[in-house]
Amino acid sequence: MNSRADTPSTTPDTDAAWLPLSHAQRAVWMDLRLGASPLAYLLGGRARIDGALDLDALRSSLAALTARHDALRLRVDVEHPRQRLAPSGSLPLHVHEL
Repeated sequence: MNSRADTPSTTPDTDAAWLPLSHAQRAVWMDLRLGASPLAYLLGGRARIDGALDLDALRSSLAALTARHDALRLRVDVEHPRQRLAPSGSLPLHVHEL
């Protein structure tokens, strides 16, 4: 039985917030430390939006998405093979008119 109460603290200010990387994550971490291009691990994509953009709805949707999917909030330490889960909350959304 695994509940949220059983998981370690995820406050960014404590060492208890850091967790070890999985085997696959550690392999990627090591590749990057040895000089591999981080672009090899990125998946690209784009969306074309026509019409007015409801920024409040977009912010709300992004907040709900990141709250639901922990992987979108994982932060990996570049110096040590460890990770922490950032708290869910609002993301900064920078809008540039084109």
